Amino acid sequence: MLTKIKNTEGLTLIEVLASIVLLSIVIISFISIFPQMTLMNTKTEDNLQAANVGKELLVELRNYKYDEFKPQVEHLLSTIEGLGQEPNTKIYIGQYKSADVKTTYDVVITLYTTPNVIGPIQTLFKFKIEILQENTVLTTTYGYIKN
Repeated sequence: MLTKIKNTEGLTLIEVLASIVLLSIVIISFISIFPQMTLMNTKTEDNLQAANVGKELLVELRNYKYDEFKPQVEHLLSTIEGLGQEPNTKIYIGQYKSADVKTTYDVVITLYTTPNVIGPIQTLFKFKIEILQENTVLTTTYGYIKN
């Protein structure tokens, strides 16, 4: 008589193929996340560098008075002075390259020509620094200068 031998150990071919398919789906979904993470890291790094450039310009410019503002902006940027889109503004447009950053950024500095804060001790004029890259504003920084 022939007896059948039942082998209950091991995996069938269908089980092996199913596990390979499931594992492939999981691996492919994880691999597709990495390019997105790289893109977000690059954008975050650009925004951080632009914020640092804006802060660097702010620290440099707020030490000067209203009358010294234009020469200092022209010294820092290759500028073109234009009329503001808002009333009572002067706009300075140029490019700035920080010593710490390899990228050259487009900069728009808006100086509000009417005093923003008038006090008994000093009068302050508001200015805005916008850092752009490829016509996209990366960061905006505000500051004040004395009269």
